[in-house]
Amino acid sequence: MQIFFERASDATFIFADGQLLAKNAVARQLISELQVDPAYLEQLVTTAVDQHESSLDNCTDCTILAQMPNHIIPLTLISAGGERFAYSLTY
Repeated sequence: MQIFFERASDATFIFADGQLLAKNAVARQLISELQVDPAYLEQLVTTAVDQHESSLDNCTDCTILAQMPNHIIPLTLISAGGERFAYSLTY
């Protein structure tokens, strides 16, 4: 299982209670090449999930959202050279 996790083609970060527990090779590359702070990614996901679960935007009663097994959060990162990279965070 560890080998499959390490060699996965998607960057994978595993968090628990706001702490980064594990990351695979692609995640380490993302951190290195784009200077991504894993704590920033965790905060983005937490904020998006809190917003989806908030009664203020009516998402708590949304039938479509209730059917979705995951939350998908779009993310665009810009490299030091100005290149744009589009990602999706899945929670």
